Amino acid sequence: MKGIKENIIKVTFILLLFFISDSIIASENNTTDQNKSETKDNTQVENSFILEKNFQKPFEQKIEFSFKLLKPGTVKLTIFNIEGEEIRTLSTNYFKIGLYNIVWDGNNNSGKPVKSGVYRYSLRVQDFEQSYLIAYLR
Repeated sequence: MKGIKENIIKVTFILLLFFISDSIIASENNTTDQNKSETKDNTQVENSFILEKNFQKPFEQKIEFSFKLLKPGTVKLTIFNIEGEEIRTLSTNYFKIGLYNIVWDGNNNSGKPVKSGVYRYSLRVQDFEQSYLIAYLR
């Protein structure tokens, strides 16, 4: 019974952080820019890529980040803590046009597990960058 209660608390925490971070993102994305256009699922297109809004699946320690490149280029996918400090760089590689997934195992650049909390993930391709917040639960 104790395990079930802990799991319910974890799922509730993830959902709460997800809704909080999603409302923060919405307020950050209210500004318009000529280089951006809205798609039907509110994912921003920055002339060269589409970054999906990602989330942690309940009871999993990893997060899979999905993005689509509309033009080839060097992709930098980085995780930051809420204070803006870099936690992990997941990619600094050149990619061709296509759909890609990169998995974060919940560890920092030193290989140590990060704490539960809200993090920002940022995708940069050439001169364009897009970020979202994400709730992570260890």
